[in-house]
Amino acid sequence: MKRGLLLFALVGCVSTPPPKQGPKRLSKAKRDRIKARAGANFLDLEKRRKMKTKEERVRDIEENPPKPTTLRPRKEVPAPAPIRTKPDSASATEPVKPRTKPAWIMQVPTADGTWVYGMGMANIEGDEGEARTQARDRAFAAIGSQLKVHVESVADSFRSSYQDEAGENLASSYDEAIRAHVDASLEGAEIHDQYSDDQYAYVLGRFNKAELDAKIAAQLAALQDVVLDQVRAAEKSLAAGDSVKALGHGLRASLALRNLFGVPFQIGGRPAEALVNDLVARAGAGLQLSAADPGSNAVGTAMTMSADVSADGEPVDGVPVRFKLRMGPRSPSHLVTTRAGVARVRDWRIWGRSPSLVIAVDMATLAGVDQTENSWLRMKHPGVVARLRLQMTLNLQPIRVRLSGSEPPAALREGLSKKLGMDLVDDSSAPWHLELALGDARCKDLSMRRTCKVSGQLIVRERGAERVRLEVRGRGTQTDDDAATEQAEKRVGKRLVKDLRQALSR
Repeated sequence: MKRGLLLFALVGCVSTPPPKQGPKRLSKAKRDRIKARAGANFLDLEKRRKMKTKEERVRDIEENPPKPTTLRPRKEVPAPAPIRTKPDSASATEPVKPRTKPAWIMQVPTADGTWVYGMGMANIEGDEGEARTQARDRAFAAIGSQLKVHVESVADSFRSSYQDEAGENLASSYDEAIRAHVDASLEGAEIHDQYSDDQYAYVLGRFNKAELDAKIAAQLAALQDVVLDQVRAAEKSLAAGDSVKALGHGLRASLALRNLFGVPFQIGGRPAEALVNDLVARAGAGLQLSAADPGSNAVGTAMTMSADVSADGEPVDGVPVRFKLRMGPRSPSHLVTTRAGVARVRDWRIWGRSPSLVIAVDMATLAGVDQTENSWLRMKHPGVVARLRLQMTLNLQPIRVRLSGSEPPAALREGLSKKLGMDLVDDSSAPWHLELALGDARCKDLSMRRTCKVSGQLIVRERGAERVRLEVRGRGTQTDDDAATEQAEKRVGKRLVKDLRQALSR
């Protein structure tokens, strides 16, 4: 009996799994409510789908916006906590520290065997992007100055072989060639790093030095092609009897050959330099320049100057001829082109008792290069330049001029007479009248001496009509006011003469 009760108890303690239940289904009423709500939400969408154009659908949305109240609101999900890759003792609300100033700002990296570095900086006044651009340009300029040293070392041996009559190197004649090589090489420069703070923008640029020699070699090869093309064009023009075009091509070939810095180069088995020099000489020998003496005229009279250019006795058109007075660096000049073999300057007022006039075929214009190349072309091809250059002294008659106003300094009287050809007279009938006004001297101490400033104004009238109005200032420094004022007035007089001569000779 007891054994049966124990067995019954053990059987009752065995757990049985719950019966399997099927998926819980919604009631029909609940399903109908969900379908109705979904249908209301997509009713507008079905209507817009039937519309043909995008403009109609956009207009319908603007006029009938969807009703968010028909949608079941979503539960807000909290943002996940940030994942930290390493322990951070700082507070989560602490701002991120800005980047520290890089070391290359204080000390630019030195050039190694591969890279050349340059740093540039610019003040941030408004637009940070503009400041970065300025800093980049300055960084590239710093790189360019280092590249220039390398290019100049390549050119030194070749440049020293050419000297002028005084035995001084014409280093400035090669600046354009060196600048061209440097500018072309800088195309490989790049920005390595950049940094900005509240006031300045910094840019660190670099250039692959290993590529410099390859770039220069490519540029020299391109220059050789230019020389070859210009030589062929010059030979073709000579064969056609066109000395002007042949001379232009020959001069361009000579300049390109100069930019090769003496790299050995042959054309048709002949050294390129000898061949180019021969072409320029042959082309120049076919041209003749002549000019007639304009005769004796009064100073300041409108004159007509002319020159004739011919080839084998026939007039030549399209030759640039420059008429220039020898009056210093800013001497007045006129550049004209021949028509029917004649280059003519009309209504040119020339001042001075015996001014020197130079008439020459402008070689730089003929070659299509900058005027600064004229000095090198004259040195390189002196025979051709001398053949196409004339210099004459004009004999002009002085004119009577009345001067009124302040007492003129001696330097002004002397300059008006010698450099402008004006005889000062006290005659109201003189056609020219000068009015001079000198201001009072303003003096002050300057390092145990006295310095004085004087201003001057000169008005020039011809038969009552104002022609020129000049204003200049001069300063003198001496031991006392009288000597300093005299020196200042002397300088005022010289500047008035110089400015007046240039203004009237235009």
